[in-house]
Amino acid sequence: MTTQTRHINPYIVGRPIYDRESFFGRRKLFRFIEDNLKQNTQVILLHGQRRIGKSSVLMQIPNFVGLGEFVFIYFDLHDKTRLPLDSILQNLASTIADKLNIPQSESLSLNYKTVFSDEFLPQVIEVLKEQKRKMVWLLDEFDVLNDQTPDSPVESFFPYLETLIGQYNNLFIIPVIGRRVEDLTNLKSLFRQAVNQEIGLLEKSDAKALITKPAAHYLNYDSQAIDAILELSSGHPYFTQVICNALFLQAEEEDKSEITCDDVTKIVDDAIETAEGGLAWFRDGLPIPERVVFSAVAQAEKMAEKKNNSVTEEPLKLLREYGVIITEALNKAPENLVQWEFLERVENSEFHYKIKVKLVRYWLVKRYPLRQAIWDLEKVDLDACRLFELAEDIAENRNLSSSDIYEQIAKLNPNHFTALFKLAEDYLDTKNYQQALEKYNRAYKVDPTRAYEGYELTRGKKYRIWWNKNRLTLALLSVFLLTISVTINLFQLSQVQTQLKEKKARLAELKELKEENARLTKQVKELKPTRTNLIWRSESNLTQITNLHQICFGNTNLNSVQTVFGSNKPPFRGYIKISSSKTGRCDVGDTFNGSFDLSGSSGHCVGDVTITWQNNNNAFIEWNITNLGSACPVDSKRWQVNTYPAVG
Repeated sequence: MTTQTRHINPYIVGRPIYDRESFFGRRKLFRFIEDNLKQNTQVILLHGQRRIGKSSVLMQIPNFVGLGEFVFIYFDLHDKTRLPLDSILQNLASTIADKLNIPQSESLSLNYKTVFSDEFLPQVIEVLKEQKRKMVWLLDEFDVLNDQTPDSPVESFFPYLETLIGQYNNLFIIPVIGRRVEDLTNLKSLFRQAVNQEIGLLEKSDAKALITKPAAHYLNYDSQAIDAILELSSGHPYFTQVICNALFLQAEEEDKSEITCDDVTKIVDDAIETAEGGLAWFRDGLPIPERVVFSAVAQAEKMAEKKNNSVTEEPLKLLREYGVIITEALNKAPENLVQWEFLERVENSEFHYKIKVKLVRYWLVKRYPLRQAIWDLEKVDLDACRLFELAEDIAENRNLSSSDIYEQIAKLNPNHFTALFKLAEDYLDTKNYQQALEKYNRAYKVDPTRAYEGYELTRGKKYRIWWNKNRLTLALLSVFLLTISVTINLFQLSQVQTQLKEKKARLAELKELKEENARLTKQVKELKPTRTNLIWRSESNLTQITNLHQICFGNTNLNSVQTVFGSNKPPFRGYIKISSSKTGRCDVGDTFNGSFDLSGSSGHCVGDVTITWQNNNNAFIEWNITNLGSACPVDSKRWQVNTYPAVG
């Protein structure tokens, strides 16, 4: 796209699409309509969200349904809600006459109901019979008539229309509404036997066509850009057109023909600004509880995105954190929004939701943040609103407290936050600090800035009164706690003293052991065998036994034994079991008989043993090995060795 070849923006925002080439999708819907018309279904109800393209669908029915077989009369009721029935019928008759090029009866205005049904319509039906065609009224914004008061002139339009359908079996109507039939109390009788079909989001292939085809000759969308657009719009035709409209304007301004994912990211704010009116109308079509929950889900998604968390907070739980009391209407709102396709459940979760159209979520966070949106809840109960006006009048003109009326308002509508703040202020003024603090606690959740001063003031006064009232009790409590503290300290001191005594006794015991060790060391030196005693060491090796002296005091098991049989042989470790030990001290030359069981890397040796006592750390040992051979590879059956104190 260059500045020399500027093009008209092909993306249509905010008005119905009349041109067949500019319309994409809805083929299944048109087949549904055509099949039912051919089966002589007289009432076919279409319903869908605001801005979903209902008017465009009505405009396109003549282009895609029963070409030549039907005459379609488009009639918009949006601007006719305040007209009497005769004026509505006059407008309808004029539209039909213009379409069929037939004269309109001048007497219609004199007796509209009779003339329209008994003169004008028979004339029209006769003309169509000659042409072998049927008449279909395409009634746009049909549900606006449902909002009128019971005494409104248009209220007679519904039963009149029902009479006409019963009177003329070749008259068909296709009304479109923006709400569910269950919510349209005045229209239930008319639609009780009607077939109905939802006008929903576009299928993915149709949404892609809506993105790429209108500007195919001068704009190219890469696949990531298309995915980014669909992520923002979810195939909603209005929001898809809004996004593409902004992308077209950006491409024209930057003189480029390639649309990328980055381009989509850059135009989000522009798209929201362009769609502002449509977005507001989109939201305003919801009941107040659903609007508030809508903002709560948007806020929950924003919080989860900020924390990089895939699970959003439950909207009703979030509302409680903002000081909202969950009413029956609020409790039902999430499910209603799911059924109306504004929300969808997060996978594998019953109470977590996300907004279907991400662009709407961005707009809600920006224009209707939750702390602002919850104030709409004040309007859900008209009686509460009228009572509030009365309370304000009493407070202003009669200089009286209105607390009782504010309490009644809170019962009628627990989420009338202005009444909540007034109650908190009244209770503070009348020094009812307990009630004031209760109200300010909740008011602080609703609006921390507005509630802060009164909240802090109430807390200070309440606790000052509480302190004065309980001063003596607190003093006694302090003395009691001090007594407990002293008792605990004395107990801890007693424990420390006991531990010191135990340590002192241990030190004395260690000192005695040290002296005993010195005595035994001296004895070893005195009794150490001479060179003559060790003459056979050339044929034997050292044996190490831990706590050898225990055999002198009743112990028959020596569990830590290590010896070597032969020069350069691997060590054997195991135990010696004495047949009979002594129960007092041993004397030099005392003999002990027993058995041994030793294991080493080369095998397992067993046999009998004779120990000849020398002193606590020395003895002569004679081994009698019973399993010579591969298990215990030594050179002789008998070995004599002497022991020395065990190492380690």
